[in-house]
Amino acid sequence: MITKDLVIVETNEGVMTHPRSELVSISEGPPRERTWWSTMLSLGFSANAGNTSQGSLTTQWSLARQDGRSLAGLGYNGTVAYTDGELNVNRHLGDVNTALFLWDRVYLIPIDAQLLYDAFQNIKLRATPGAGVGVYLFNKTRERRNHTNQFEWDVQSGLGYQFLRLISVAAGVTNPQNDGFVMLRTHWKLEFLNDNVELTVDWRTNLVYTRFGSTNHTGTADVSVEITDMFNFITSFLFLRTRDPLPRADGTEPKQNDYQIVVSLAFKIN
Repeated sequence: MITKDLVIVETNEGVMTHPRSELVSISEGPPRERTWWSTMLSLGFSANAGNTSQGSLTTQWSLARQDGRSLAGLGYNGTVAYTDGELNVNRHLGDVNTALFLWDRVYLIPIDAQLLYDAFQNIKLRATPGAGVGVYLFNKTRERRNHTNQFEWDVQSGLGYQFLRLISVAAGVTNPQNDGFVMLRTHWKLEFLNDNVELTVDWRTNLVYTRFGSTNHTGTADVSVEITDMFNFITSFLFLRTRDPLPRADGTEPKQNDYQIVVSLAFKIN
């Protein structure tokens, strides 16, 4: 239990109390290496046959280590889809997240990066490594009669380098491109009914100051409902936007925005 002034923890040796000012972060489980690791794999699949032949497969995977003082995570979101035998979605998005907690509300981001391949956005590789700092605006836990609710909201900012290589380019377009950007990111997380239901919303803007048209945005929203200790039912929304997509060799231009919603079953450990 967390009060305004104290952190109260029930252990096998009894109840322990600590000053609230000493709390940096919370990590579940005993202080053993394996309890600091967690992973989740989810699959969403759809298919039609007959008058229409189409199908899609979305895979999401995450791996994280959090020990109370630091956090490191890897993530992947990939979708492949076809209609009448023709590929119409081929997107793979990976990310790296790290944090070193300096105080209870402030943390350092030594490395933060995204890697994107999207055949229909004409992107062969977009890599955006960067570094920065983050601040928790809210990190509240409320005890209800039969359950506990928790709300987190943090913001991040930093500087990074963007490498962009296109699949095909029109005459006169530089390929590859190398740019600098300012990263602006915010993250909301709401857990209620004793962690059985979780809502997370994440928005990231890479504001490219050397080539403003290359500015890009990534938004996600996930609702996770726990079925058992190892299985979750997840509804995920993904939004991708490039301010000014560059033309292909044939003169056509990709659309600015991509949207995706997926319902999937997830397997989790820890």
